[in-house]
Amino acid sequence: MGDRTAGDVMNEPEGRGPMSYRGCAAAISVTGAALMLMSSAVSAAAIGDVFHPMLSPAPPGNTASTNIELQVLPFAHLEILGSNLLYLNVPPSGSTIPASGVSFVVIGNATATLTAEPDAFMELPVEGHMGRAVLNGESIGYKVEVRFPRYGAMGSPIQYAALPGFSAGPTEPPLSVDLTATGMQREGVIHMESDPNWTPHGGIPLPGVYVGQVTLTLTAD
Repeated sequence: MGDRTAGDVMNEPEGRGPMSYRGCAAAISVTGAALMLMSSAVSAAAIGDVFHPMLSPAPPGNTASTNIELQVLPFAHLEILGSNLLYLNVPPSGSTIPASGVSFVVIGNATATLTAEPDAFMELPVEGHMGRAVLNGESIGYKVEVRFPRYGAMGSPIQYAALPGFSAGPTEPPLSVDLTATGMQREGVIHMESDPNWTPHGGIPLPGVYVGQVTLTLTAD
């Protein structure tokens, strides 16, 4: 959901949108992410009592009553702040790929837990498993760092997660934040980092925009 110097970072304006952004070692398109877990329930028994056709109206001067129970279930959803499209160009040989990130806010009434996972992986001898972005058959690896919450608060410090490296999988550890303790929302950011030498052959990749995808998964408890 960072990189180095030289190389253009181009953000395509796309207002807030469903988890869809591109960046890292080139265009990393975040899709799917934010699961909307919103729902509520009303006691069926109570509703039945109110509308049951066999009930007789209360006599004049008397009152009738019934109990209705309303349950608000946990929910959380995620919104991208600013542009949801992020491009990182792999620069010419001798340069490093600049760092960048995409910011988001999680809103809800529960404890929200977030992870990020590339759609494709590659393994390098020293760096281990990392995300894989491609351009015309060429590949380059990238790492992912999630910071949630992005800013600390009383009793809720900044938290970090990254790809495990030893295996292909989502960022670890899952980051959980109690939204009820901080105004029902918290900001976060996802960074991608790449290096010109993170290629299957260890050489410098061709300049251009390399494309991959990162999926953010959000749950509410």
